[in-house]
Amino acid sequence: MPNTTTCNQYQFSRAGALITLLDTPGLNDTSRNDLDILTTIAGFLANPPAPISGVIFTHNITSNRATGSTRLALDIARGLCGSRFYPHLTLLTTMWNKLPSEDALAECVRREGQFLASPSHWGDLAVAGCQVQRFDGSRAAAERVLEAVLARAASLPVGDGVGVGVVPQMVVELRAGMPVEETGAGMVVVTERRRREREREEELIAMREEEEERLREERAQRARLDRRQGHHGRRSSSARHHRTGSSASRSSVGGRHHDDREVRYEREDPMAYGDGGYDQMGRRVEPRVVQVNPPRPSRGNQPRRGFFDLGVVQVFFRG
Repeated sequence: MPNTTTCNQYQFSRAGALITLLDTPGLNDTSRNDLDILTTIAGFLANPPAPISGVIFTHNITSNRATGSTRLALDIARGLCGSRFYPHLTLLTTMWNKLPSEDALAECVRREGQFLASPSHWGDLAVAGCQVQRFDGSRAAAERVLEAVLARAASLPVGDGVGVGVVPQMVVELRAGMPVEETGAGMVVVTERRRREREREEELIAMREEEEERLREERAQRARLDRRQGHHGRRSSSARHHRTGSSASRSSVGGRHHDDREVRYEREDPMAYGDGGYDQMGRRVEPRVVQVNPPRPSRGNQPRRGFFDLGVVQVFFRG
């Protein structure tokens, strides 16, 4: 029944026998974990009021695929029953009365066949003697399912776990004092829980590695940017130094030209800048410029126009 959160018992008489239906919680409840639900079920299975004649596992046929929770629930049913009790397990497909069209009906029939043909779905259970029936929501369908369960229990005697007859595997395990988590059904739940925890841990590791990679990339980008900015700064400083050095070189060269010119004047005759001079005979002589030799500018150090660009003036005296 839908939204079942606890185990509920329903009793009625049929052919002079008292029949008890035990409605258990579903194993896909988001408000409770599967081990808690299985522990609730185990509380009834440990001391059943009568021998268990059968187990009915319901599945919504309109579900277009077997989800993870559906597979888990079916695996728990396998562990609860045990292979010896498979003939007393009924796979009951529901919602057949909710199909809107003939095409939808054909699709669900096809899906049912696929589940039965697949060993990972219902195939292994069907081979082991499990019954498969359809439920359309009617009272007649419910009675047919019940009659089939009772008929199978009569032909393949069930027991109470003490004398003859088969019982669900979990009943035997619980009566032997086995903790719920160590039973066959419990191990299915524990294994699934560990798998989910491992997946979550792997996801967290992957997220941490992704974040670390992102941070490494950011640091690398900052380092590349710092190197580019530092290289640009060194180039700018070098360019400024080069320009300053060139100006100084030109000033130095011009200064040498100026100094050379003045030194040459001074060496030729200290009076060259005055009104003239006198030779050894006492005659006056006049200075004159006889040659101008412009300097050869050095490569890369072109003197600026108007700054000592006339070259060295050589002064000679004629007699």
